[in-house]
Amino acid sequence: MALAFDNDKDTIFPFSSVKLQSRLEQEEEAKAALLGRIQRLTKLILVSTKASHSTRFPNRPGPRRRHSFGEEEGLRELLNDPRTNIGLKRMGKLDNKIFVNACKKKFQLEEGQTKGAVLCSLWQENLKN
Repeated sequence: MALAFDNDKDTIFPFSSVKLQSRLEQEEEAKAALLGRIQRLTKLILVSTKASHSTRFPNRPGPRRRHSFGEEEGLRELLNDPRTNIGLKRMGKLDNKIFVNACKKKFQLEEGQTKGAVLCSLWQENLKN
């Protein structure tokens, strides 16, 4: 038998370990239920905001130019890398050096420079649209 402290009454009373364990299990179940409810509400909010955005902002047409095979995949790899930063020189102008340096890491020196310049101009065109 253990002693427990009751905060409401400022008294110490005997508490069996079975009662204490069942009380802790009940609290744990209540917390798990609350966490599940919070997760469901969060998903509901995300779905409703996504639906409202799709009605307010209709889908824009895709890029006009088709890319060569593998170019999008390489770009996706560069953008998904947590160390990749896209810099801006001035408002609305992309920094070419960032793209070139990222492509130099992925490709050989000469090919990296040309791919970096192509990707930068491609992104610049996408920003204009």
